[in-house]
Amino acid sequence: MKIILVRHGESAYNKDGIINGHSNIPLSEAGKIQAEDTSVKILKYLDGVKVAAVYSSDLIRARQTAAPFIEKLRLKQPNVPVYYRDDLREIKLGVWEGRSKKELLEETDESGISPFMRWLESPKDVTPAGAESMPDFYRRAKSSFSNIVNKHSSNDEIIVIFTHGGYVSMVLNYIRGRTPDNLIKFDFVNGEAVVIETCGSDYKIRGSLLPEDNGNGNKTAFQTVKDMVRVNPIA
Repeated sequence: MKIILVRHGESAYNKDGIINGHSNIPLSEAGKIQAEDTSVKILKYLDGVKVAAVYSSDLIRARQTAAPFIEKLRLKQPNVPVYYRDDLREIKLGVWEGRSKKELLEETDESGISPFMRWLESPKDVTPAGAESMPDFYRRAKSSFSNIVNKHSSNDEIIVIFTHGGYVSMVLNYIRGRTPDNLIKFDFVNGEAVVIETCGSDYKIRGSLLPEDNGNGNKTAFQTVKDMVRVNPIA
């Protein structure tokens, strides 16, 4: 089985360095271009192979990223099932949502330390008000990903999941045997599609497809897992 995990295109909040979380923010104009480009890249990579199902986070930025892919796919597979699920959402960040990262980094507690910086350095130890803890987010991602994979038993099936950068990172940590105690930070651009294959009961991360308009001037068609991983753990 092959699973393609897609981070949504640039949102209006991404553009301005603002925390998204569960906020239902649409794609920016650049994000819409990324979504279109990503749809073409994935279909070219699949090369006509049938897709068993498409899944998407129910948040609008993921749905808008999925839309051009679904539209093109249904020209050849009109009956492909599409599912929108709230358990594919980004981590909920409560009172931090709608605020800029710059503002949060400048805001300190009584000890003179930025709680946001502490969260970046040790996310399992900090949970802002109204937010989802990092261990809970990890468990949600692990559970929902496993649930989707288990619905598709054939080894030659392909499923495509449109979701969020944090969710993809949690899934890759799970696949690599990590837990909230020793997470690795994976670095994804908007519109990036990570390709995973099942190997019996195990998984193999094959690499990722990058959109042309990824904001970094990077035109690489396929990058390896090594390129996706930042060397230093975040917890």
